[in-house]
Amino acid sequence: MDMNWFECILYGLVSGMTEILPVSSQAHEALLLKLFGAGENPLLRILVHTAIWEALYLSLRDHVELMLQERDLARIPPRRRDRQPDPIALFDLKLTRSALIPMLLGFALSPLLQSWQTDLSKAAIFLVLNGLILYIPCRIQSGNKDSRSMTGLDSLLLGISGALAVFPGISRVGAVVSTAVGRGADKEHALRWAFLLSLAALMGVIGFDALALFRTGVEALTVPVVLSYALATAAAFFGAVAGIRGMRFLAVHTGFSGFSYYCWGAALFAFLMYLTI
Repeated sequence: MDMNWFECILYGLVSGMTEILPVSSQAHEALLLKLFGAGENPLLRILVHTAIWEALYLSLRDHVELMLQERDLARIPPRRRDRQPDPIALFDLKLTRSALIPMLLGFALSPLLQSWQTDLSKAAIFLVLNGLILYIPCRIQSGNKDSRSMTGLDSLLLGISGALAVFPGISRVGAVVSTAVGRGADKEHALRWAFLLSLAALMGVIGFDALALFRTGVEALTVPVVLSYALATAAAFFGAVAGIRGMRFLAVHTGFSGFSYYCWGAALFAFLMYLTI
């Protein structure tokens, strides 16, 4: 059964927000599909995930361009430079590259876990674990480390935590931020690294969506369907923008541990739905 236009908008909005907020977009998408009685739609997923990627990229564009600019400057012999490269930008780039290796290797598990993506019992279990991942670092005193102080081990741990998002119920942003804070990083820097890794990971997600679309083919696109998809895409973009702004505010003022209680409540709701629907 296909979703109507209202359900498409809600699906896009929730997907956009939960991809950024540390509460797992996979679990929420599975919950919505169960509530709507709808199946996976690869084309809609591509549009929604592309909109989220664009929102995330726009929020990071200045820093991404700075990292690339400083990388190019660092390649120039010291005597020919007009200034020294920004060390934080260079170390952010190095940290992100190093963390991408284990995180991208985690994508190899995705085909093996395909059946888990819409299994609400699995989502409930991993939502409980996600809540613990978010809660434990709040008991650790916040540090002030930036990328210059992070080690190769830190990069490895950030990459592994990002890879955990292949399990439904685990938030990539939440896991990376919690790991970074647990290793003594400043919350603002931790959030930036989580966003950078998510930017790369979403490209992989879109690639998997494209493969799924290639296998299933494109459904008949009527005017109402195209309009519904366009509304869902716009909703995903603005949902992601709202999530980004909210997370940046929380990074400065309160932290993210409050989302742990939400995850535990969502886990209970998902389990009840699994038993009753």
